[in-house]
Amino acid sequence: MWIGRSLATYGEFSELETALLLRLSRPGHVVVEVGAHVGTQSVPLARHLTARGTLHAFEPQPRLYRLLEANLAQVEPGNVTVHNVAVGQNSGSLWLPTIDYTKEGNFGGIALSSNADGERVAQIRLDDELDLSALHLLKIDAEGMELDVIRGAAGLIRQHRPLMWVENDRKENSAALIGCLFDLGYRLMWSTPPLFNPDNYFGETENIFPGVASVNMLCIPSERYRGEIGDGEITTPEDRPWRRVR
Repeated sequence: MWIGRSLATYGEFSELETALLLRLSRPGHVVVEVGAHVGTQSVPLARHLTARGTLHAFEPQPRLYRLLEANLAQVEPGNVTVHNVAVGQNSGSLWLPTIDYTKEGNFGGIALSSNADGERVAQIRLDDELDLSALHLLKIDAEGMELDVIRGAAGLIRQHRPLMWVENDRKENSAALIGCLFDLGYRLMWSTPPLFNPDNYFGETENIFPGVASVNMLCIPSERYRGEIGDGEITTPEDRPWRRVR
């Protein structure tokens, strides 16, 4: 419905968001991506970081993980570690609902559950899994589990103070997520790039995603904040962006 359709139509997915992510990182940086899907942003990030940098990409769905691993194997630097686990506040297990990948669906929007039904997947805490000398950018697209991911990475966040790019498209989770990031000492900006890129790879002019944007937050450590960027600063936990959520 979204990623596969965009790749087939435009030869790319959410390229405007990818361009923003590349601006937040540099060659040689260490980047952690939670919720990498098939690598539409992992591949350009890995190439951008070069062999001097490092990318840790996490994807819990085994089918998507295999595609992610194959896509990242084509990246020359060989600077990527791919993890087939869920990321959250606790170590243990979660369950992936039964999915028919032969039918149209939003496979990037599948939420994991604690209910023992479907396929079991391992879950880790980033604080337990990663021993990093640096962390420059943490990207989280975890289908409603963003707050759990951050709580399980609080040690890394306090130690390294990375920039963070966090999806926030679920209104029911938004206030708690924003409040947690405020407590960690971050200033937050909305970033809502549209899915359609007029300058897409295939040169297609029709916008098949009219009015649809990704809803993310750019999170900047307060001590590094130099002025408002993006689509407006988030000042209260109840703040919401104006664009339609995909």
